[in-house]
Order: sequence, then structure tokens, then C-alpha cells
Amino acid sequence: MYITLRCGIVHSFSLIPDAIGKLNKGRPRSILLAHEMKGQSHFATFKNYEMDSVIFTAKQFAKDIKETIHIIFQKATTKKSLENQITEHVNKFPPIAGKNWIP
Repeated sequence: MYITLRCGIVHSFSLIPDAIGKLNKGRPRSILLAHEMKGQSHFATFKNYEMDSVIFTAKQFAKDIKETIHIIFQKATTKKSLENQITEHVNKFPPIAGKNWIP
């Protein structure tokens, strides 16, 4: 999941591993994005033909990201150096946003 999801999104905005990702055992289509309304469950396995994947549902995945951000910034309020590191990083590497986003 780390290679396909984290590295894929951060380095190539894709869920298909690049050559380096494949060398590190990243597999194409190992993560599928879906909606709960289609009857899918978060972190459910999906096997079809030769495809062996895990499903990330949009709503729960967004909740997981929100919770992680909350935890990071909660720690930042108690550790000034962490707050400075986060602020510096976000200013240096802005998140994916519309073309009119200004840090």
C-alpha cells in the first residue's frame, strides 16, 4: 500500500507503480477506489481474474486522512519544532489544489 498509494500519489499522481515502485514490489491495480453506495466496504479485498486488490472507499478514506491530519497538528501544538516543520513543508510543497490556490 505504501508503494502504490503514498509513493504513487506523491511522486506520480497515479495508483500504477512506476519502474522504481515495481522494483519495490508495488503492483498495478492493488488499490481500488470505490464508494460505499456501490456496496463496497473499506479495506475489503477484491479478487477478480488475476487482480488481487484492496478497496478504499472514498468516504472512509477521507475520514482516515482527516484523523491523521488532526493527530499531526495536535502534536504540533505541543511541540513547537514540529509545528515549524509542518508549516515550512506545506509552504515549500503546497498540497494538490486548484490553480488559484495561494499559500
